Amino acid sequence: RHIQDPKIRAQKLLDHLDSELNLPKPKHGQSWAVGKTLVFFKLPAYERMKFARLELVVKSTTMIQANWRGKVRRRMFIAIRLFVRHVQALLRSKQARCDLLQRRCEDSATKIQAHARSVLARAKYQSIRKKVIKLQALWHGVLGRRYAKEYRNHVSATKIQSLVRKQKEQKIYDALRASIVFAQQRLRMRNAKNQLKKLKQEAKEVGAMMAKAQKAAEQASELRKHNEELEAHQLQLQSENKTLTQKVKQLEETLQTMQTQFEEMRAQAAEAAKLAADNSKTVIEAEKLEAMNKQMTERDGELDSLRSELQSMKETHAKQQEQLKSAEANYQQLLRSTTMQSVGAGAGGAAHHAVPSRHGSRGHRNVFIQLVGASGSGKSTMLGELMKEHDPSAMTNFEEQRSNLMTHHTLQIGQRSLKFLDCSGNERAGHLVKEWFGRTQWVFVIYSLADVKSYQKALTLMAEARQAGAGVVLFANKYDVGKEGKEVQVNLR
Repeated sequence: RHIQDPKIRAQKLLDHLDSELNLPKPKHGQSWAVGKTLVFFKLPAYERMKFARLELVVKSTTMIQANWRGKVRRRMFIAIRLFVRHVQALLRSKQARCDLLQRRCEDSATKIQAHARSVLARAKYQSIRKKVIKLQALWHGVLGRRYAKEYRNHVSATKIQSLVRKQKEQKIYDALRASIVFAQQRLRMRNAKNQLKKLKQEAKEVGAMMAKAQKAAEQASELRKHNEELEAHQLQLQSENKTLTQKVKQLEETLQTMQTQFEEMRAQAAEAAKLAADNSKTVIEAEKLEAMNKQMTERDGELDSLRSELQSMKETHAKQQEQLKSAEANYQQLLRSTTMQSVGAGAGGAAHHAVPSRHGSRGHRNVFIQLVGASGSGKSTMLGELMKEHDPSAMTNFEEQRSNLMTHHTLQIGQRSLKFLDCSGNERAGHLVKEWFGRTQWVFVIYSLADVKSYQKALTLMAEARQAGAGVVLFANKYDVGKEGKEVQVNLR
């Protein structure tokens, strides 16, 4: 790097590459040469450097691709997590508001009931308490006078009993104390005599013990001398054992060194014979082995990385499945709550109207016309046009509730007021739509002439409405064909 001469710099660089890549050397000369402006390579050396460069380029490109893909996936994961959290927050806030409203209603009702009951119970309790207190006072007076009389008799009797018992126990105590004092005197005299006998016997035994102690001291001195002789002999044997073990270790080490020298000489002779036989073949095979070892290590690393990626993908998949299940449950709950809100709003706005029954057997059906069909078939648009023509005052309520899944509307057409139920074409709200077939007189099934799937869904809805006992009208919408210029896809023939 600090050499200014480019030729010398190139030579040092090539020397480093020669040592790192083990460039094959020809029989005569070198495998490369540096000129003034160019570097000349022989074919084996050039191929070796070309393959090394290609391997380095492949590794670098794979590393760049892996980093870029990881960055893209992380951004995608952050966006998905943000969306899911936002949806969860909306659902939880909606559920919390509903729960708070219901809880407030229940708490207010319970407070009113508790206050009313407490007032009634308090008045009743006060009247009963006064009467009970009077009765208790009378009865307590009777019991107190009776107890006072009995207590005076009891106190006088206890005083008499205590005096009599005191006299009896005093007599017994005096006799017992005199007998105990006499017994203690006799026992102390007996213990003193026994102690005197023991002292005399111990004085006789002390002389014998002194003689025994002198004999034991003489025996201990003889044993101590014998023990010192044995310890000296043991120390001598230990020193001899150490010298012998050192000699054995030295002999073993010399034997091992001789064996290793012999094996090294044998291996050197075998290698010299092989090298003399075919030097070029061994070099090529060594290079092949090194290349194969590198490939195996690289493949092992790739397999480990793939396994780790597969494990992480499985974990993320499991987490996503759990998130999807929770989102599905929250969405179903949201469908039920929005349906109940739309039903309550429609029923509250049309509580003063009455729907005449068309047939005697359908008197329990409180909805006159139910609009169903696939999403995008034009149900709500057609209903809005009908409102503009016959009852424009209902357009404000219609626009406010248009985003709901199911909305009730009451239209004044002529002298009759008719109830309409506009149902969404969302697949998840299908079970809620089908429940209203049994409470509807007429079901208008709407499909688009430019969409075959809407016609197929209309046929299935017709069958289900007939099974529920409702009248069915199949209505084709040609707005997409006439205004937007789309082709007719439904062939009724």
